[in-house]
Amino acid sequence: MDGASEWFIFTRIILPISKPVLAVQGIATFIGGWNSFLWPLIMASDEKYYTLSVGLQLLKGQYANNYALQMAGSAFMVVPIIIIFMFLQKYILDGYNVSGNK
Repeated sequence: MDGASEWFIFTRIILPISKPVLAVQGIATFIGGWNSFLWPLIMASDEKYYTLSVGLQLLKGQYANNYALQMAGSAFMVVPIIIIFMFLQKYILDGYNVSGNK
């Protein structure tokens, strides 16, 4: 790698090696933000700014619950996480395989 620039070394060596780590970190960060409950509940001043997790909690009534609506909301909330996992599945499983082959 004599004479290679820092950008070349980063894009051709470091980035391909760290793709599994970046994929796992990206999914963990996305899930953490997507499922956040307490921070949006405290910071949002109006119900129209609530996240899906806070909105699902609002569906729970004091005297009666609409379980069908809660389950539909839960299924809707899981769909983006599943889609992102499907796209990054190769990198995530590679990360687990590399760490377990010692």
